[in-house]
Amino acid sequence: MLLRVGVPVAILLELGAFLGSLSGAPVALGEGWGATREPAVGAWLLLGVGCLSLLGLSRAPRAAALLCAGSYVAYILSGYEFGLTLPPMLVALVLAAAGRRLSAWSLAGGCLAATLVWVDGRARGILDPDVGLLVWVAFGAVSAIFFLIPPLIGELLLARRTVCLPGAAPAPETRLSPSGGPPPRERG
Repeated sequence: MLLRVGVPVAILLELGAFLGSLSGAPVALGEGWGATREPAVGAWLLLGVGCLSLLGLSRAPRAAALLCAGSYVAYILSGYEFGLTLPPMLVALVLAAAGRRLSAWSLAGGCLAATLVWVDGRARGILDPDVGLLVWVAFGAVSAIFFLIPPLIGELLLARRTVCLPGAAPAPETRLSPSGGPPPRERG
């Protein structure tokens, strides 16, 4: 269900956002804001790879994750306008929900790191230190939410599915003493 709904929605939203960014002026959050590149053929190719890799997520999740994350990192480090975040977010969610924790968290961490490099490139020249701080806090917080919440939600879905499986053994009961230490030994 997640893939049947999530993949087309992510592709359509990314395509719409990309087309919308073509008609507007690039974002400039203050004097000295690092310029972003105008979308060219390379941006379209990276958009295509990032979105189309989602189509292979159910059959080859690691390959799809590598293509998706690679296209995002290449896109963001090429200096284009901030975007193409939905595909890696969806991949991180799906990987974590499938129990591929290392892959999910590695993808999320790599994409977040690349985004912070992008923020540094934009914010480094801002003359007003208050605006520079605001840019770091805003983009840093939003980027952390974008890339760390999806694998966390995937982990929660995995835990819920694992606990709620029909026929699964109930979780062992744990008793603690009032002091929080090990339970008192029962005398027999």
